[in-house]
Amino acid sequence: MRTRAGEVADVLTLGNAVKLAKTSLGNSFVAWWCDPTIDLDLHTPPATFGNAWPSEVDKLQVDEVAFYAEYAVWRAVRTSNGPRFVLIEELTSKANDAKQARAVHTPARLHGFQRFSSENTGQGNVLLREWHDGDEILGFTLTKEQR
Repeated sequence: MRTRAGEVADVLTLGNAVKLAKTSLGNSFVAWWCDPTIDLDLHTPPATFGNAWPSEVDKLQVDEVAFYAEYAVWRAVRTSNGPRFVLIEELTSKANDAKQARAVHTPARLHGFQRFSSENTGQGNVLLREWHDGDEILGFTLTKEQR
């Protein structure tokens, strides 16, 4: 696996994150999740999870956001030093900057109910694809369950 990290140049909004994540992940998208920045002016809960790309013009400010692909995850977080991102991707062949990892699949289920201050996450089964180095979890992504 390989990781790449850096700064997010703009304010961390859902739309800005979508643009950056699409560039890194391409068409292998599975799902997304975010933790919105507290905004007391909102009157309805924003979408915080989905299995289709959110709009690139979504102005929702987020503290953390993750976009999952079958063999990669793109995450960004707002820090005291400005927003930062990390891309973790599983490689099929050994690259010079790759780290050896073991992939572990764990079944998971979307419960289909409205969570505290968020919209319904939908129902269905997914797999957590975790990357391990010994006993340490290096990262994870969501994979569509194959039946």
